[in-house]
Amino acid sequence: MPAPTLEHVATKTATFGEELRRWRAARGVSQLDLAGAAEVSQRHVSFLETGRSKPSPEMVIHLGRTLDLGLRDQNLLLGAAGYAPVYAERGLDDPDLDQVRDVLTTLVAVHGHFPAYVVDRRWDLVLANPMAQLIVGAVDPAPPASVAANILRLILHPEGLRPMIVNWEQLATTLIHRLEREVTHSPNDSGLQALYDEARVYPGVDALPTRSLLPDGNDLLVPV
Repeated sequence: MPAPTLEHVATKTATFGEELRRWRAARGVSQLDLAGAAEVSQRHVSFLETGRSKPSPEMVIHLGRTLDLGLRDQNLLLGAAGYAPVYAERGLDDPDLDQVRDVLTTLVAVHGHFPAYVVDRRWDLVLANPMAQLIVGAVDPAPPASVAANILRLILHPEGLRPMIVNWEQLATTLIHRLEREVTHSPNDSGLQALYDEARVYPGVDALPTRSLLPDGNDLLVPV
């Protein structure tokens, strides 16, 4: 199973033009494609990439959205252009996120006898209902803390839930390919890349069936 081939190394000294060009390459679009989608001229995109033109903050955000960048990466693109970030990042315990936290807590609670988890962008567990905690507690010996704290490790690692899952190969195949797509979509996220590299060396993971990186029905619902 080959690793995603993205030659993108984010550096603090990269110019806006270099970052724009790298993101465009990562998304597999030409200058003309980007210009058409962003409703600007190809010449303007070329001038931005070569440094002959300096983008406004609004143009940086517009191009970032056109390239389907996450908010963190849009902040990085703003920084490369010499602007301050505009999107704040808060933990789930922040008072401003009280309503979000209440909704998530309710969602995992109403699953009742079915395990439910909330994970962050790197698959780390944020919330879990009592049934989810009970299932993890049934593993003997108990999974290492680093395994129990991350849903991907919990399912793929041999010391996690893996021995208890009858259709492990089906589930693992879906998850590893989903992770591949996430790494491809967020090449700046070194933590996500490190998780992917780690998971690929777990026993049996590299031998999982390969399939298209395009989503399929299993991405919506996978029986466990």
